[in-house]
Amino acid sequence: MARGFTLIEMLISIVVLAVLLAAAVPSFSGISEKAKMERLAEELQGFFVQTKSEAVLRNQSLWLNLVQTGTPYSGEWVLATRTISTATTTLSGAENNAVMLLSGKPFKNITVNFPLANGAATLAQIEFDPVNGKPKLSSSISFYVDANKTLNLVFHNITGRIRVCGDGGSFYGYPEC
Repeated sequence: MARGFTLIEMLISIVVLAVLLAAAVPSFSGISEKAKMERLAEELQGFFVQTKSEAVLRNQSLWLNLVQTGTPYSGEWVLATRTISTATTTLSGAENNAVMLLSGKPFKNITVNFPLANGAATLAQIEFDPVNGKPKLSSSISFYVDANKTLNLVFHNITGRIRVCGDGGSFYGYPEC
């Protein structure tokens, strides 16, 4: 009696393994999508909270510049907290005199839509008050991988609250707006 696998047994094992892997791959992409969205949500919220704190610490107005040079999902955007009130439209301009910087490069393939204001295509900057750190206007930044599971970073000028919530439902562990 011979020991080991026959060719037929090995082929059956490979086919069974391939079927199991094919069933598992979609769940891995869902886990990856969730991790990317959670990371971006935490980074954005933390950046806004840090800008609030920095404005109070310095006792001076700070301006958070929103600069997007590419398509909304290209990762070619940057958030820069600056001490200069002049809005900038270039990545290099945002990096000059930046107190803090958040690059969109690690978040490529996540669509990020910056807020609209006063009929402009996008809002160039948000001022943070030096006394209480509140943003001077209310708005939100929306972002998604799947357009049916959009998250919003919402910031309020009256309360100063900054939160992340799901647009139209509870997504990625965040409550509905």
